[in-house]
Amino acid sequence: MKRLRLSDSSVNSYGSRLITQGGDISQYEKNPVLLYMHQRGTVIGYIKDIRIEGDEITGEPVFDEATELSKQIKTQFEKGSIRMCSVGADILELSDDPALLLPGQTCPTITKWRLFEVSMVDIGANDNAIVLKKDGKVLELGMGAESPLPKLENFNHKIGNEMDIKTLALALGLEATATEEQVTDSIKGLVKFKKENESLQNELNELRKEKETLTLGRITKI
Repeated sequence: MKRLRLSDSSVNSYGSRLITQGGDISQYEKNPVLLYMHQRGTVIGYIKDIRIEGDEITGEPVFDEATELSKQIKTQFEKGSIRMCSVGADILELSDDPALLLPGQTCPTITKWRLFEVSMVDIGANDNAIVLKKDGKVLELGMGAESPLPKLENFNHKIGNEMDIKTLALALGLEATATEEQVTDSIKGLVKFKKENESLQNELNELRKEKETLTLGRITKI
């Protein structure tokens, strides 16, 4: 049998992504059920030899041929008309860290998750391409405000702010990792220095004027 990519860290149809190294497959390995289109009661086999290699989780599908559906999917898989699978994942931890976000991402990154099933699917990019659960609730596309998976509504604004802080920090001679507080303190110091410098400059100008007046007075007397 051909090996299948079960999951990787790319952006999925929910606008989020599963970090491969954050996946827990230990529970699934005890019962590596293979379903069809994420439907309970449609067991068509199991996944063996599951591996986590680099950014991919892969496995080899075994069709039990105990049902007509299993026989059909096996034949279609061998002929290449069905060639994809997707996972059912239980979300354990989310992160909105900008360093983990990719273009096209609209929801936080799933940094910790648990695999609970794998399904053969007809089209990997359709609405059933991946099933996510959070707090025991299955996520469905189009749930809107009812979805337990939050949206990154301020993503661009947040990224812009962090980039501005980094740029300011470097311009001020600070480390790129300087905090907003450190940048603010540095700017306050510059403002204070500027005011003191202006005050000293005014005093110097006054002294120069007094010196010129004294010099002119001496020349007049002579």
